[in-house]
Amino acid sequence: MNFRSGIRLGRRREPPRVDLTPLIDIVFLLLIFFLITTTFVKDKRPTLPLTEPEAQSAQSPPTEEHVTVHIAEGGRIFLEDKEVEGDGDLIRAFEALKASNADASVVIRADGDSRHRRVVRVMDLARRAGLRKFGIGARKGP
Repeated sequence: MNFRSGIRLGRRREPPRVDLTPLIDIVFLLLIFFLITTTFVKDKRPTLPLTEPEAQSAQSPPTEEHVTVHIAEGGRIFLEDKEVEGDGDLIRAFEALKASNADASVVIRADGDSRHRRVVRVMDLARRAGLRKFGIGARKGP
């Protein structure tokens, strides 16, 4: 006697289900992995709102060791991203740069509306510290 053939009493065949829980776990683990292993590069440009003048011959900053001095429109001077209060702080930073690398250079990025007097003052302080290589920051023009 074959009782299994024919009508099944009380049992319905359920369609197969796909369990999404392991898939979601794997996706979250991959997301965490990529967030942890990603390296974030800090942009060397300041957060100052500088409007640099345009120049057709503008080039990228030198690859050798250099320090960037930012001069804002109001005459405030920033060494990299930190504001410099007086000339003494700036010349000490230049002297430290000169001590670490004799061929180091100074890149001056001044706002287009800043006074020329401040740019000359920064160059004079760098020369008094013994630095002889300078660059002036500008945007690439049309």
